[in-house]
Amino acid sequence: MDEELKKAAEAAKSGKSEPFQALVKILRAGPPAPIKEMLASPDAVLRRAAILAAKGRPDASLLAAVAALASDADVAVRRMLAENIGEEPGEKV
Repeated sequence: MDEELKKAAEAAKSGKSEPFQALVKILRAGPPAPIKEMLASPDAVLRRAAILAAKGRPDASLLAAVAALASDADVAVRRMLAENIGEEPGEKV
């Protein structure tokens, strides 16, 4: 994980909307590997950001990692997943 992404992830953990959205933007602009890493993070905020960043990406392993969060222990993670599945016609999460 590069330095910019590390800083964004730490800032997002504050729970504030702006740093959270900045992290999602950085994740969306990059390769799928950091998204997969955050989908498996012990931090629920990072898992939620990774769900949003994964939205619309056709990578099968990424989709499997997102789907695994359907039984996440954190209700906010499960809610984020539920709210973003099939939000747009033809879009895959």
